[in-house]
Amino acid sequence: MTALFLVFAAIIVFVLQRSSGRRELDQLDARHSIPNPLVEPDEQFKIVISLENRGNAYMPFLRWREHVPGEMQVISGGNVSDDKRGGKFIDGTTWLRPRQGLMKTVVGSMSKRGRYIFRELSVSCGDFLGMREDRLAFTVIRELVVLPREMPDQQVDQVLGGFLGDLSVNRFIFEDPILTVGFREYTGREPMKDISWTQSARGRGLLVRNYDHTVEPSVSVVLNVDCDCEEELKERCFSIARTVCRRLEEQGVKYSFHTDAMILGGIGSWRNVPQGLGGQHFRFILEGLGRASCRPVISWSSLFEDMTNSQDLEPGIILITPKRDLALERTASRAAGMGGGMLLTLTAPPIVKNDASDDSDEGTAAEGRSA
Repeated sequence: MTALFLVFAAIIVFVLQRSSGRRELDQLDARHSIPNPLVEPDEQFKIVISLENRGNAYMPFLRWREHVPGEMQVISGGNVSDDKRGGKFIDGTTWLRPRQGLMKTVVGSMSKRGRYIFRELSVSCGDFLGMREDRLAFTVIRELVVLPREMPDQQVDQVLGGFLGDLSVNRFIFEDPILTVGFREYTGREPMKDISWTQSARGRGLLVRNYDHTVEPSVSVVLNVDCDCEEELKERCFSIARTVCRRLEEQGVKYSFHTDAMILGGIGSWRNVPQGLGGQHFRFILEGLGRASCRPVISWSSLFEDMTNSQDLEPGIILITPKRDLALERTASRAAGMGGGMLLTLTAPPIVKNDASDDSDEGTAAEGRSA
């Protein structure tokens, strides 16, 4: 009798051993997501791991493991270990009843600007006897974009404020022929170039264009990374670009954005963003600043050539570049002249290598001129 019971028990254990493990994983659905994929540096974000048992079998032991970038600071949510191939692993254990779902949350932060990829979530399931673990990988790419920090430099605000003031005054001195709101009779005091010959030909006498001086000025923000210099200088240019765009938003100045930087990931046409204003416009540019690489995808000369050929020029150009380049500034000045406006050049603060605490000589170099 005892022998028959042992044989019966061995058969049950054998069946459970064969049916557990891999077959249970086939009934498991695992996903990971990042609810807020656009964050500030050092801002906490969440990775949500969802596990769901779609089968009728009990899963007494599950081990999940998320692969994250090595730059991520893990605050809570699981055990952390290093991956010899690069990056980190975050793992934990749980169990699931039949038809049960469960969510795990990992909290972390990133300190450096950039686009980060979260590729793989793997889940292991133990067999009935605990002799082995079967593993299944769920590869769904998730992205996290960390925005550049604001440039803590009051000189940027001061120089930019003066440039916008000069640009507004310039609009009253030099009339913009594009902003014509109507026509009036020629009195003899207006310059001949203001006469509209097409309107005058209709038989109503000489008519001159009536310009609108109330329209706010607009600018083109141009970010250049086509430069043989340290990557840190280019990173500072991304911060300057964010500060400039934020200030333009605050001042209500419409602006377009242009850059020669390579964009990482799908965001649409970001290298040339048309004129706009508002939260959606600003957010789109900020995401691009987070995704952008320090490597140029075209030369700065090609960038300005594209701008002039498309006639996508505003009355003012704000050029942001890692360091001074006379050839670049001459090209930018000619482009600003074609738009009938002014040029402001902002360069990155120099890198202080002797004493990090002594930043008295550090500041954003700026130069503005009429084009």
